[in-house]
Amino acid sequence: MAWIKVEHTLPSKPEVYMIASELCRTRAEVVGHLISLWTWVDQNSENGTIQANREMIDDLTTAQMANALVCQGWLHFTNDGKTAEFVNYDKHNGQTAKKRAMTANRVAKARATAGLKSKSNAIGVTREEKKRKEKEKETWTK
Repeated sequence: MAWIKVEHTLPSKPEVYMIASELCRTRAEVVGHLISLWTWVDQNSENGTIQANREMIDDLTTAQMANALVCQGWLHFTNDGKTAEFVNYDKHNGQTAKKRAMTANRVAKARATAGLKSKSNAIGVTREEKKRKEKEKETWTK
């Protein structure tokens, strides 16, 4: 099963605005083409380098998409033009990227849960305050 990371900020990235403007497409269309392309690359490449020329990338997406991606620094072609290299591929795709993203989500949830535990209870006393008062009470009763 293929896995790609799509950031929630993707539709509002300046690069997406620029690509949409250059191609006379909506940002939603560009995002759809990007997801389709990145999924294809993920299925056919282990490191983001794939035997593909500009025409192939355009055929998978839309006319002039390869040039627009090159202009935004998201894609590079070798000198012979027959190999496409997706910039920062390992940061965004593959198993290591999935592990990083899943870890980040797990940590964020844990922090959010920890934050909820330290909130005030129904009578306005936090658990930390309650524990401190119990310790003080134990000290005074000994």
